[in-house]
Amino acid sequence: MQRVLIAFVIGLALGCLMIGRVDCLSLPVGVTVPVMGILMGLMLVLVLAMFFLHRKRHLYAFSFSAFLFFIVLGSVAFQLKYQHSLSEMSSLSKEHVLKGIVTNSPQRKTHSLAVEMQTLQGVSFICYLNHNPVIANPVSEPNIGDTLLIFTKHGLKPSSFLADPTDEFATYRRHLFLNEIAGTCYAESWRVTKGKPEGLMGVRQLLNNQLQLLRDTAFPIGDRDELAVVTAMTTGNKSELSKELRKQYSHAGVSHVLALSGFHLTVVYMLLQLLLFARIGSDKWRNVARGLSLIAIWAFVAVTGFPPSLVRAAIMFSILLLAQIVRRRVNSVDVLCVTVMVMLCVNPFMLLDVGFELSVLSMLGLLTMGTWMFERWTQIRYGFGRGGLFKRIVERVADFVVGSVITTIVCSMMTLPLVSYYFGFVSILSIGSNLVMSLLATALMAVAALWWMVSWQSLLSAWVGSGLMGIAVLMNGVTSWFASIEFAVIPWRANSWGVAMWYFLIACLLIYGARYLPISGNGAGWHK
Repeated sequence: MQRVLIAFVIGLALGCLMIGRVDCLSLPVGVTVPVMGILMGLMLVLVLAMFFLHRKRHLYAFSFSAFLFFIVLGSVAFQLKYQHSLSEMSSLSKEHVLKGIVTNSPQRKTHSLAVEMQTLQGVSFICYLNHNPVIANPVSEPNIGDTLLIFTKHGLKPSSFLADPTDEFATYRRHLFLNEIAGTCYAESWRVTKGKPEGLMGVRQLLNNQLQLLRDTAFPIGDRDELAVVTAMTTGNKSELSKELRKQYSHAGVSHVLALSGFHLTVVYMLLQLLLFARIGSDKWRNVARGLSLIAIWAFVAVTGFPPSLVRAAIMFSILLLAQIVRRRVNSVDVLCVTVMVMLCVNPFMLLDVGFELSVLSMLGLLTMGTWMFERWTQIRYGFGRGGLFKRIVERVADFVVGSVITTIVCSMMTLPLVSYYFGFVSILSIGSNLVMSLLATALMAVAALWWMVSWQSLLSAWVGSGLMGIAVLMNGVTSWFASIEFAVIPWRANSWGVAMWYFLIACLLIYGARYLPISGNGAGWHK
């Protein structure tokens, strides 16, 4: 599976290069599909021929043919995705009257309201509405599920995959294109028709109403920064995070706690197992609890808007839980490869998403180097023998501390060149900050889950909400202290050759480790 994924990623990269760097090699819209279809058909015939001629002397030819097939498949997938997005975006470029349904909670800017909308044809775009926070009436503002009619003078400013050197917003427009947003526009006038959202939109609107309840009940002890942290960690909505707060968490080396990922899903799963008494039930009940947890996990992913890092973690959780239910052993690295392959087939643009890259690399490091290091620590700990209750408690605390340190070291090693390349700095104090923030983030997720359960009761909701905001205050205080240390970060921006060399050395280390330090069946269970 690893070879298939590598070949597919190479194909995606080639498709990206043909569009972004060597545009003359990119085929026209009407030619790409038939030409690529013929190439795929020829490659498929070759692969099938090698499969039916399954002899020893044909194994290398079969492997090489399959490798080439997935390279072509990756290039086809990327170019088709690019052309599909381009055709959707061009359909709105000349429109001055736009109508759509609000799909996300509006973001309040200094003098405008940013609203993400989707037309009846399924094309998404962002519109900026005139907004004065002093005289604004929240009742008349658009909400999720409302229909919005926009009148714009200059039309839609389309997003673009190719960088324009004369456009100071080229990076932003590329970001919009990769996130399948057609572009942006400014409304001269607009009209809202209140709607009654159903299904997933209805759940999102309910979440926004509950967050407003949290703002009303617990806001006196906190400010917008604390509420923004709670919102980001429970619903995945990071729109209320200020630039200063994002920078503070980045310099402290703990920005990952604000983006929903495997860590948050692990906490949710542990809480579900605790509420369902899965640890003390029979084997049959444990399988039922795993099935219910699987449904709840995907419901959580759905209501948070399917963020890539959370989808990746949910797919891996699903495969591992199903393997436990049917009593099968699986290799965690293969599970990660299958997950990445599925996500890239659904949306090839994820290959260029920074969060997706960092998430996959971190998980790969944890499943390989992290597993080896923690297994070595376990062997050392077992060498001291077993004891009573006090010693078991000490061992659990030591496991948590060592696991957090290993997690930070491995994730930093796997992501350091990319973080330096994209953001231009390296965090030095991430080990200490992650050790503290792991405890606080787990506590916040647990208290947040409790608050959602008692939010229907005003008195209990106020008490639990105050505790929730108190943890957020503590988290912001800890990150502020770490970020304020003079040597917390080192300014350094790696070039592309340095990044390539770093990951070449990492690949050599993983190949060596896979040969001499084999991974156990289900992988380590301590990592994020």
